[in-house]
Amino acid sequence: MSRRILILVVAAALLAGACSDDTRDAVADETEPDVTASSTPSTTSTTTTTTSTTTSTTTTVPERLSGCGGADAIEAGNETLTLDTIDGRERTYVRQTPASYTSTEPVPLILNFHGFGSNALEQVFLSRLHPLSESEGFIVVTPEGTVSITEGEQFWNTGFLGDEETVDDVAFVNELLDQVEADLCIDTDRIFATGMSNGGHFSSLLGCVLADRIAAFASVTWILHTDDCNQGRTVSAMHFHGTDDQTVEFASIPGVVAAWATDHECAGEPEITAISDEVELREYVDCNDDGEIDFYVVDGGGHTWPGTALPPRSKPYSATRPSMWTRPHLPGSSSSATR
Repeated sequence: MSRRILILVVAAALLAGACSDDTRDAVADETEPDVTASSTPSTTSTTTTTTSTTTSTTTTVPERLSGCGGADAIEAGNETLTLDTIDGRERTYVRQTPASYTSTEPVPLILNFHGFGSNALEQVFLSRLHPLSESEGFIVVTPEGTVSITEGEQFWNTGFLGDEETVDDVAFVNELLDQVEADLCIDTDRIFATGMSNGGHFSSLLGCVLADRIAAFASVTWILHTDDCNQGRTVSAMHFHGTDDQTVEFASIPGVVAAWATDHECAGEPEITAISDEVELREYVDCNDDGEIDFYVVDGGGHTWPGTALPPRSKPYSATRPSMWTRPHLPGSSSSATR
């Protein structure tokens, strides 16, 4: 059996339904800085502050441990937790645990990153990964960014705001993974990253610099590739982008996706498939280690999560559906296609 799995995250499918009116009220209209794939933003945004009734717990990571074989008394559902990091910050994240979880069976983990000026709770509503967590049995962790020194908005530091921003979000994710793996029984061969805009940008950065821990990433509306991106192994990638994106212009994106394909020595030009009247898949094939680079182009789509009912409205196509995204395990993994 080939070394492939079913990742239950971002995939191409027709929108089966829309967010409820309550969701529309709870989630602010995310506005990113006006950027290209390599430019620096200049505008800011205002977001709605939403309160949560979940509990808060502070923990400190002593060393990398495994939660497998530990206590099963993990409350199902979502919980807001905090982590004291080595740089002296208190960082917050929302953890979604399905009711099916036990400490005896390792489960996949999805890191879900919000966009510039947004927050974790808004990303939970925007991505709608929690219902899939329950039905498909994976953990979702949606962290909070920090407030930018220069822009005054919450963000992920990928370098796009310049050297004045000093927070090390990659180090934070390393510590966060240590903590989640210590608390829960995580399949460390199936840790994935996804995110919206600045969160997608950050997800792709993790594919470069945390390739030893991130098996694949799915970025939405912004993707990063650095000249010194040295994964050391194949990290499969998926990207969604609308042709009418006015924040991160579409013209800047195909070359970035192609750079990932070049890194993985994929075979020539992508194969193009019409998924629907408005969605085209550009698929790079025959990459190293059975990796894949998939680029979903949404004709007329704007700067939003495909399929969302929130403004700016996207085309009727969803970036949150199960069963379409298959990716390899880490090289050397003994796991097989079990999901």
